[in-house]
Amino acid sequence: MAQRDAAADGLAVRTEVLGKDYVARSRESVTAYRAPLLDLVTEYGWGSVWTRPGLDRATRSLLTIAAMAATGHQGELGVHVRGALRQGVTPAQIQEALLQIAVYCGAPAAAEAFATAEQAIAALDEGDRTVSAPVSIAGAAVNTKIVLLLATPDGSPSAELTAALRAEADRIQQSLRPGLSAVAGTGLGAAEVERALTALGSGGRSDFGAAGYQGLLWVAGPAGTMDELVEAVRGVGTNLAGHVDLDRSGAVAGTEEIFLPGVGPMGGMYAIRRRPGDPIEHFHDFWRLEHTKLSMYIPRFRYRQLHGVGYASRDAAASAGVAVSDIDGIVEYFFDDISYQVEMTELENFGEIYADEKNFIDHDRSTFTYVDYRI
Repeated sequence: MAQRDAAADGLAVRTEVLGKDYVARSRESVTAYRAPLLDLVTEYGWGSVWTRPGLDRATRSLLTIAAMAATGHQGELGVHVRGALRQGVTPAQIQEALLQIAVYCGAPAAAEAFATAEQAIAALDEGDRTVSAPVSIAGAAVNTKIVLLLATPDGSPSAELTAALRAEADRIQQSLRPGLSAVAGTGLGAAEVERALTALGSGGRSDFGAAGYQGLLWVAGPAGTMDELVEAVRGVGTNLAGHVDLDRSGAVAGTEEIFLPGVGPMGGMYAIRRRPGDPIEHFHDFWRLEHTKLSMYIPRFRYRQLHGVGYASRDAAASAGVAVSDIDGIVEYFFDDISYQVEMTELENFGEIYADEKNFIDHDRSTFTYVDYRI
């Protein structure tokens, strides 16, 4: 498994919890004298403690709120109230935490904390508050998601793998609380793929022919449920070890943004890696804010993006027992029949979409899979 980079993981978690704009402003405003302290907190506080699997993100936010209220740090309290709301903590839960503070730390401390929390809650308009239906910068609905990409030893799907995936998805679903889901699918067989690839030849997209994955299993939930999802996939690799090559199988975990809603019995899944040397921020921002514009007017398109977070993918891979954790994201779209892919190649801007991908995707290290969810 890849070695953990606590500083990078800390920055990623801090950004997820407190928001990209806040983190950017704080880094811009920090002086050279205070910069070492910010680096220390980012690496050890956010990168080593907040990333531990023992508590979910919402619980850590509530504990931090309680600590800030008890010690009277009103500025940090306001920051973490806003961060808690982003993780799915409700104003009512924050109120309960502060009432607990009143009993054990005194009414004066609680009174100041209530005032700060109320002001922070009121300052967030509905476009910024990500409680039950988070909204991304681009206006897409947001989930937390883990996708396990499973490769067989000989690169071919099998009836045995299909049955094992179905059983594993059912087992995980039974263990999940309401609001979280597990879905499995298999890579399409050679005959169906060959039919589609023949038709797609005029599209000029050779990477559609790359060897894909033969199975997938994903778990998803609302924002702030990553720890639960990581635990849900624990042992999947062991349970499927007789059917998949764990060294070539992988995990991608992060934020799923649903730009064009809807699902279907079949789909395309493109596991992508960014261009060598590209900053991860450029990859995510260009994909989300620029490339998406080219896809928004495709007829009957049901389209979503899974933006991988390094530490979360590594945690998911370790929990599931698969080796690959360096995939940066997943393009996923759904259709009713594979012939829909042929229609896409006939679009006027299909070539433009493919050419634009080269601004952020390394096609040589990315893998496309046709997926059948009817298992």
